[in-house]
Formats: sequence, structure tokens, C-alpha cells
Amino acid sequence: MAVKNGEKTGGRKKGTPNKSTAQIKQLAQKHGPTAIKALVEILKDVNSPGRIAAAKELLDRGYGKATQQSDVTVNGGRNIIFEMVFPDGKNQD
Repeated sequence: MAVKNGEKTGGRKKGTPNKSTAQIKQLAQKHGPTAIKALVEILKDVNSPGRIAAAKELLDRGYGKATQQSDVTVNGGRNIIFEMVFPDGKNQD
């Protein structure tokens, strides 16, 4: 994709879904409820070595991934502040 005068040329238009992954995503979403039930079962098993991973996956999907803070210093000692915007359009604090 070439950029000329700050304008994108070629490629998909903004908002157009990626057709190559759309079918895989659709198939995976059909198994979502079963996958969540499996994670809950792992979480309930006090002897399961995957308990922490299951809890993390459930929390990430239910509440969004935990925010990460970065402190970056560039030439001149000025700080850069990054704002993360999540798919639901809300910032997670």
C-alpha cells in the first residue's frame, strides 16, 4: 500500500472486514460458549495446573486485558503519552 501526500492508496477501505480471516472467526465464535464452559471447569478444578491461565483468559474476555503503562523518554527528555482505545470505544483505567 503506497502513501502519497498522507493519503492511502490501494488495500481495503476502512471498515472492510478481512475476508481471509472472517470465515475462521465465524467458525471459532460458534465454539465460544463451549470454550468458556471448558475454561470455567478448569478454573473450578483446584488441582488443575491451568487454573491461573483459565482465570486470566476469562477475566481478559469479560473485562478486557489489563492496561499497561509505559514511560518513554525521547531525545530532549520529553515524555510521550500513549492512549489505548479498546474495541468497545472505552478506555480501560
